[in-house]
Amino acid sequence: MVGEGSLRDFLSSLLPKEKAELADKALKALLKGGIDEVDQLREFSCEELLLCGVPPLLAKNMSKFFAQLNGDRSSYFESDAYHRLKNSTPSHLALDSAEFTLEHQMRKPPVFMNYRPDTAQGLPLPLISPVFANFLDSCQETEVRPQDSAFVYELCRESSKAYADEQQRRLMLFKLLKKYLDNKFVFEKTKSGIAISCGGWLLAFVAVRNEQGCGGDPFIQACRYYVDHLAANVDDEMLGRGCCPVFLLEVVGPLLRISGAAFTDGPVVEPLRMGLLLRRRNAGEMDSLCRMVVALRKSLEEALASISVQASKLDLAGAKLPYVLQELHLRGARVETITYGETYVVHVERLQHEVPEPPSSSMSAFARIQHLGVGKIFVKFCQRYGSEVHRDWFERGCAPELFDTISLGGGWLMVCMEYRENDIDLLKASETFQLQWGEIQALAHRCLDEAQLSDLQGVHGDLRLPNLMVDPQLSRVIAVDFGSAGRDGIDRYPYYMNHADIAWPDGASDGAVLRREHDQALLTSQLALGKKRKRSAERTQPGIQLLWD
Repeated sequence: MVGEGSLRDFLSSLLPKEKAELADKALKALLKGGIDEVDQLREFSCEELLLCGVPPLLAKNMSKFFAQLNGDRSSYFESDAYHRLKNSTPSHLALDSAEFTLEHQMRKPPVFMNYRPDTAQGLPLPLISPVFANFLDSCQETEVRPQDSAFVYELCRESSKAYADEQQRRLMLFKLLKKYLDNKFVFEKTKSGIAISCGGWLLAFVAVRNEQGCGGDPFIQACRYYVDHLAANVDDEMLGRGCCPVFLLEVVGPLLRISGAAFTDGPVVEPLRMGLLLRRRNAGEMDSLCRMVVALRKSLEEALASISVQASKLDLAGAKLPYVLQELHLRGARVETITYGETYVVHVERLQHEVPEPPSSSMSAFARIQHLGVGKIFVKFCQRYGSEVHRDWFERGCAPELFDTISLGGGWLMVCMEYRENDIDLLKASETFQLQWGEIQALAHRCLDEAQLSDLQGVHGDLRLPNLMVDPQLSRVIAVDFGSAGRDGIDRYPYYMNHADIAWPDGASDGAVLRREHDQALLTSQLALGKKRKRSAERTQPGIQLLWD
C-alpha cells in the first residue's frame, strides 16, 4: 500500500460508502503534511491524526485499525465470535448444526474461517503451515511400509464391524492408534473422542460417532475442542509463535475424514481428505486409503517438530501472512497485502542478508532477487501459472519480469515478479485517461500483436482490462496475471471460469483448448467495453453534444 493511489484506497476502505468523500479530504491533509505511505501512519494516535487534519470518523477508524493490526493474537479470545462460541457447550453445538451455522457462522464475524458461508475465507491451510501442504502431497506419493498396510488392513476390518455403542468403537480406535503411532505421542480418551498430544501440545483430535446420525456433527465438535484447547493455553509461549497446526479426524462408523485446523488471527478449519474404512477388493482404493493414513502419521511427527522450533514472536500482521512471507516479515522485510491470501508487495531491500542454513527455497529466491538490486517485488499465490508464456512475453516487452515460480506443496505456487508501482490497469485507465483511450487501445493491440509473433505461440487466456497495465507516459501496455496461460492448441483453460460476469469468446470455456484467436477476440471486446465507459462518462458532462447514439 504505497503511494498516493494506495493511500487513498486504504482511507476509502475504512469508511462507509456514504462517507467516501472524507477519504479525499484526509488524503489532501496527509499529503500536505508529507505523508504518502500507509506505514507512516502506524504509530499515530487518534489525537495526532486529528491534528493532521484527518476527519474525526476516519481518525477513529484508522486508529482502531492499526491498534488491531499491531495487537496480540490473544485478542481473539476477547472477540464477539469467541464469546458466542464459549456460551454454547460442544455437545449442544454438535447436536444442532443448523443452529450453529445460523447463529455462529452466518453472523459477523464468523466463528471459524474457511467454513460456511463461502465468504468466510481465511488463508488456505497449505499456505498457513507446510505441515498441511506436505500432508496433501504425501497422500499422493508417500512410501508405504509393511507395518502401514498391516495397520490399515486391521483398521478396516475392525471398523467394518457393528458396535453396541460409541464407547466401544472409540475404545477400538484408541487401541489401534496407540499401537500404530510412535510411543512419544500421548493418547487421552475424552467424552467424545481421542486427543493425541506430545509435551502438552495438541497434535490431533479424533471425534468418534458410532454410526451416521448418532450424536450430532463430529466436525463441529472437533473444531470446538480445538478452540477450547487454544483458550486453555492462551498464555502459552507457543500460541504467540506459531499457527498451532492440528489435525481433526472424524470417524463416523466406517467413514473417515481428515481436516486441519490452524490459528492466525482466529481459528481456520478446512477438510483435507476422506476415505472409507472397509476392506475393498479395489486395490487402488485401498492404496489411496493407506497413503492417507501414512501421510497423517508423518504429518503428526512433522507438526511435533514444527512446534519444537523456537521462532520469533508473531504480531497480528505477521500471523495473517502465508508462512513463506512470515519468515520475511520476521527478518525485516516489509510485506504489504494487496489481495488477502493472493497478492502481496514485498520490500526485499529491507530483507536482512543472513539467510538461514540450510536456506529454504523461498528464502534463497528472495535473497537472489535482492542481490539483483530489486527493491520491491509483486508476489502472487495460486495453483496454476503459465510461467513459460509469461517469460516469453517478457522477452518481447509484453509483460513484467518474472523472477521465480516456486512450488510450495499442497498444489500451491508462489510467483515472484517485477512490481510496476506506477502502472495502472486499463479498467482504471478507461476512467482516468478518457481522452487518450484511443491511444491506449492501439498500445494494447500492439502488445498482443508483438507477443503473438513468438515461436512459442503462447496464449494469455484472460486478457481482460484488469490484466492489462499502462505506464503513466502512455507509451506501453503490458499483460499481467498469466494464471490461465498456456500454448496454443496444447494447453487448456482452467475449470470453474467466471461465465456470470465475463463474456468469453466462442470456444473459450472450461477445459477447452487455448487458442490465440481467443486472446484477440477477448481483447477487442474488452477494449470496446472501455470505449463504452468513456462514452457514458461524456454523456454525463454538461455542454457536450454527442454525435452518436
